[in-house]
Amino acid sequence: MTQLARQKQPELSEVLKPLSKEELIRIIVQVAEQDSMFKSGLLVKYSQGDYTRQLQLSKQLMNSIVKKYVGRDGFIPYRETYSFASDMVGVMEEIDETTDSIYALEVALMVLAEGVEAFQYADDSNGDIGMLINECFGQIRDLAESLDQQEASRRELFFERVLHMSDSKIFEGWEDFRLELLRICAEFAEDEKLRERLEAAIKRRIDAIAGAQFGKYTAEALLKLLHELIQDYCSADEADKFEEEHLQYTFSE
Repeated sequence: MTQLARQKQPELSEVLKPLSKEELIRIIVQVAEQDSMFKSGLLVKYSQGDYTRQLQLSKQLMNSIVKKYVGRDGFIPYRETYSFASDMVGVMEEIDETTDSIYALEVALMVLAEGVEAFQYADDSNGDIGMLINECFGQIRDLAESLDQQEASRRELFFERVLHMSDSKIFEGWEDFRLELLRICAEFAEDEKLRERLEAAIKRRIDAIAGAQFGKYTAEALLKLLHELIQDYCSADEADKFEEEHLQYTFSE
């Protein structure tokens, strides 16, 4: 090995440090033009814009991630699924520090929807897409729990958006995901008006799955959630009456 070969390679930061601001910008733009995912990530993280514009940028970032990993056959192979899921989680992490909880919620719901769709175009043999969806639910629940109790209008808006999402057609065949969103809605059940709307939504869902394959299992889970709401916010007599009307189910843990 020659003396030159033994010399330590310079760190990238050391090479870039003497460059002017204009030169650094030129380099970043050049790299970004060659990597749409990198470009979208920069725009999401550093651009300043209104709510709608920021959501559009987050959607663009998601699309660039899908495009990066989906092959010519429109499928993400097993060896790429973990990296795909991790990058999708990163879309939510880019806005973790935002003070706009509604914007953060919308991004999490977008990632959730894409995650459910990814079951159709990715090999989830190792459960990586399931991990992505769990991360989405965790993010949404954390956001719900962080909302200020005094901000009634923001809490109602958050509740409305999650409740509406629970009724989306993207969850056809994925009733457990609908149920998880309804459970998150229960975080707002101290508000009587919101609780009544949640209870009505649960009952509509029970009616919708009547007679469906595995409908009994889902109906039992929904009834348990309804029972929890009655126990927490209604009288003991009402809880007893509910149990008597549904003797075929076991509500105790």
